[in-house]
Amino acid sequence: MISREDMLIEYQGEADKVLQGCEQLNGQQLAECIPEVDCMCDDAGNNTFSCVRTMKMDETDQKVLQNLVYCEFVDSENFIEGNSLTRMLSTVHVYSLSVQYD
Repeated sequence: MISREDMLIEYQGEADKVLQGCEQLNGQQLAECIPEVDCMCDDAGNNTFSCVRTMKMDETDQKVLQNLVYCEFVDSENFIEGNSLTRMLSTVHVYSLSVQYD
């Protein structure tokens, strides 16, 4: 039995000032860059987010009734994303928008 329907997920994006082997990317708020694969980076300073995941089960805990994720990113766009994972694995419905705060 799931005792908690809502769960908070947070992540603080990382950024390195100096990227060994990928100096052309220095100062771009990137981290974990891999020179062997054309300096592909695994993280960035604007990859900071907070999400709430809601998962509701039926009374027998055998069937997922609702499986949602709502995220807000700390970036220049104030990006917000909502995903309905209820029909996962065959279909994912993604809703995203940008919000301007005054």
